[in-house]
Amino acid sequence: MNRFLERFKPELGVILETEIWPMMAHQCKHKNVPLFLINARLSDKSLKQYLRFQSLAKETLENFTMICTQSNKDRNNFQRLTRRKLEVVANLKFDFPIPKNLQLHAGKLRKELGVTSNFVVVAGSTRTGEEKIILNYFKALPIDNVVLVIVPRHPQRFNEVENLIKLSDLPYVRRSAVRNVNTKVKVILGDTMGDLYIYYGLADLVLLGGSLENFGSQNPIEPLRLGKPVAIGPSIYNFMDVIEKAEKQELIFRLNNIRGLESLIKNMLKDAKNKALQKERHTFVETQSGGSKKVAALLNQYL
Repeated sequence: MNRFLERFKPELGVILETEIWPMMAHQCKHKNVPLFLINARLSDKSLKQYLRFQSLAKETLENFTMICTQSNKDRNNFQRLTRRKLEVVANLKFDFPIPKNLQLHAGKLRKELGVTSNFVVVAGSTRTGEEKIILNYFKALPIDNVVLVIVPRHPQRFNEVENLIKLSDLPYVRRSAVRNVNTKVKVILGDTMGDLYIYYGLADLVLLGGSLENFGSQNPIEPLRLGKPVAIGPSIYNFMDVIEKAEKQELIFRLNNIRGLESLIKNMLKDAKNKALQKERHTFVETQSGGSKKVAALLNQYL
């Protein structure tokens, strides 16, 4: 790190979310390089871990010029560890653009997969243990015409998840191995990289991974930006602020466990209200956007 700073002589450094490296922070401070932690989050669970090594955490955070947090809750947790300047600027993920021609690609994929007339549930960014729960539930689900798309969070688990699907005896295909499906499938394994947005584009309902088991939930902003109905399990500590705000506006569905999906899907199949909520979800995302402009203005003061 020291050689990098000596050679390139950066005017400032920007670290995202939770990538806090003590030696890098120390070296930047030593070289008088202003260092910023942006889109920072610190859950109650992570705070407890940091408090076990409070002196190291405090010393590291004191090397930052400013910490820009996603929410008031994150700011309050950081205040337990540091007296550095803290700014709440919202979650920068609200500013990420939707990929171009997304609906075109999603529509094409629906045809390729043979699910143009199906109710599609996309389980996005699933974590270890969740696929088995989901597959066992869908195997017994007494609703026809429902197709499940499973997109594991980590690509190294694609083969592992395929084996779980095989054990379920549900007819399936791997996305990477198909062009046009000639037989009816009940499960599609989303095993292609960088296509999560397209998979969400297929969805009539998104089931958010990381929330059924205790992983704190994956990012709900992507499906909300697309106006998709989102079902989220009990574990939400990574995105608590966003999820609670959306829940208050009745824009997402909270589940105590996966058994709540049956009544949710049945209601969605017969209730046109969910389509009307699509615009409200778009509006919610827009009202939460703008954090990147605030961060840019703060950084510009040091250039």
